[in-house]
Amino acid sequence: MKQINKFTLCAATAIMMVVIASAAIGYSVGVTSGSNMYITYPAFHNLVNRPAKPVSGDKSGIERYEREGKEYVESAERYLNNALSDINNISTEADAATAEINDFIAEYNNLMQESY
Repeated sequence: MKQINKFTLCAATAIMMVVIASAAIGYSVGVTSGSNMYITYPAFHNLVNRPAKPVSGDKSGIERYEREGKEYVESAERYLNNALSDINNISTEADAATAEINDFIAEYNNLMQESY
């Protein structure tokens, strides 16, 4: 049992280090072509397992399916709410970037007009 826990801890640590390194490399690169995401967006089916349909007439299997089904739907609701929150955050950041670049363009144009 202790070896499994040590192995799990080592694996989790290794995965965490890869994620941190990927994010650090992505942030150091800056704006690139195609996407501002540095790690792909997680697919719902990769995060939560769909409950297995029980055998017909299996009372405990049906109870398990009902319980797991409720948890599955709750997980989907959290995932979708988080995705909508991400969309709102992206939209807010895009609006801020638009305002920033428009401010720069106005400043640039004014300077160029004054210079000539």
